[in-house]
Amino acid sequence: MPSPSHRERPAWCLLIGWVLASTVVSACAVNAVPREATTTRTQTTVPPQRVSQPLPLQPSVPDDETEPAEPEPPRSRRVTIAASGDALFHIKVVKAGRAHGFDHVLRGLRGLHDEDAITYVNLETPLVNDVLPVATGTPPLLGAPGEVADALAGAGVDVAGCANNHAYDQNAIGLARTLTLLSDAGVVPVGAGPTKRAAQAHQIVERQGLRVAFLSFTKRINRGAGSREPEAFIAWMRDREALNDAIERARADADVVVLGLHWSGDYAPRPTHAQRALARDLITRGVDVIFGSGPHVLHEVERIEGPRGDALVAYSLGNLISNQGSRYRVGRRINPRGHPALVQPHTRDGVLLSVDIVLDDAAMNPEAERPRLSLRARGEPLFTDNNFFRVHRGEEEHWDIATRSLLELDAATREERFPVIRAALGDEVEWADPAP
Repeated sequence: MPSPSHRERPAWCLLIGWVLASTVVSACAVNAVPREATTTRTQTTVPPQRVSQPLPLQPSVPDDETEPAEPEPPRSRRVTIAASGDALFHIKVVKAGRAHGFDHVLRGLRGLHDEDAITYVNLETPLVNDVLPVATGTPPLLGAPGEVADALAGAGVDVAGCANNHAYDQNAIGLARTLTLLSDAGVVPVGAGPTKRAAQAHQIVERQGLRVAFLSFTKRINRGAGSREPEAFIAWMRDREALNDAIERARADADVVVLGLHWSGDYAPRPTHAQRALARDLITRGVDVIFGSGPHVLHEVERIEGPRGDALVAYSLGNLISNQGSRYRVGRRINPRGHPALVQPHTRDGVLLSVDIVLDDAAMNPEAERPRLSLRARGEPLFTDNNFFRVHRGEEEHWDIATRSLLELDAATREERFPVIRAALGDEVEWADPAP
């Protein structure tokens, strides 16, 4: 039977065909779209995620308006350096030491200085008496027993200057033994050593977190070493280049530089213009404190402006202990024809000078390479008690010569000597106790 014509197909067949045709056309259309277009469409049609509540905003501050951090408070470092004058152990002083003990001879220093202070003296006597000491002569020949080293340490002495005109009185070998005795007792010797370089070198003492360098030089020496090859050398001021180099090395190695100078002539009443000029030059080169010795009488203390602030020069600290001025009696007229070594009361005047040093932190003075120094000088008056007349009158048998705190002595001695001591040192020195 022949197939029916298109017109004759049932309606349901036409409907099925139409559906199949639509499906094929749609599939072809989808396959014809490029992948890139599909991706782009997806990105643009998906809306971004939104935050329901906005976060609070912090105010922005420009870099140049940021508040600076609170600066640390500046630090100050402090140290006290105390000093006294020449320790001259003449023959009668040695006799007094043998009779009463050398601690008794130096008792004026005990308890006077601060425990934390570094104490310096000029030791003008070798601690050897192989060569017989001579009291008379120009100059006399000095020597003392080795136990003096322990007495110095017991009196609170930390550093002993050994560069002075009597350093070779017991020859170079005696000086070498003196250096050993001092070191063994815990006292740092400076100004002498086994070589020239060692003699000129500084010695460091650390205290309160500060490094303090000590140097010692002398202007003159009385005699030679006593041997062709010296056992010890002395730092001599005549070699200015060596002195300048020594200061430069000390300055590079320490917070504070202290220089002991044995200069001037015996019994000179005041420093010379040459000393003043030299002191200023040495301070310019880096010295902070100069302790002078040599004339056996007190000279003024001067404050000088240095490269780092205050600097101080004590031109002479007189004698710490000696047999000089033994013919002097309080209240009596001085014999104008007597030798100054015998009759001058000024040779018995002394002082323990304490220099309080404050180093301000570099933050307080940013233009300085090192912290700035400020100084304060305080004085304790000393006087050498000597029983010369009591021995000669037969009232006492043994010599008793000792450095004493002036304020412990009788009223007549205090009233006469205190104004003299205060006037000699000048206005830069403060006194812990009022004039008696």
